[in-house]
Amino acid sequence: MITTGVKYENNVEEFLGATDAKTLDMFREVAELLVSNIKEEVPVKTGALRDATVAEVDNSGITVANSMDYAPDVEMGTSKQSANPYTRRAIANSLSELESIARDNLKV
Repeated sequence: MITTGVKYENNVEEFLGATDAKTLDMFREVAELLVSNIKEEVPVKTGALRDATVAEVDNSGITVANSMDYAPDVEMGTSKQSANPYTRRAIANSLSELESIARDNLKV
């Protein structure tokens, strides 16, 4: 299986000791937001690419991935197809919401 997506790794664990429940809740909130926004941006023909976008959350961070083998071709393009960077667009469009989540959870 080929996956594409973004991975955010939490290095706070090394710095503070262990990831607490509040941080995991924040990771889940971020993962839900990213998956939702990516699914809004993904081009849809059959819905398979959209439906294959998932997130995993654990103590080390968040992984957002897509299991469709053609996901990288859509995102980055090929010699025959222009790029449609839906993942990068969704992340860029999520920055203020991500900042708000971090601020609310980390009291920055």
